[in-house]
Amino acid sequence: MIRPKVRVSQLAGELRCKAKDILEALSGLGIEREQKITHNTRLEAEEADKIKSHFASLPDLHEPKTNHVTLGHAKSIAARFGEEI
Repeated sequence: MIRPKVRVSQLAGELRCKAKDILEALSGLGIEREQKITHNTRLEAEEADKIKSHFASLPDLHEPKTNHVTLGHAKSIAARFGEEI
């Protein structure tokens, strides 16, 4: 069965990291192309598996990253519904 290719940006969404983080890790994982790999590049399923394995070993990957802007936005939405974060 042929597995579909996945874009770097889509994979970043699945892994809850930035596409830039994936792009920086590619050469260390032995994933290289003649043309520059960008956030929009489609990766083979095997390459995506290799990247997923690499990022699964990172301890802070499993917690969503937030900043003060995201938190402030979440608090304002919660306040509209009478909830508190």
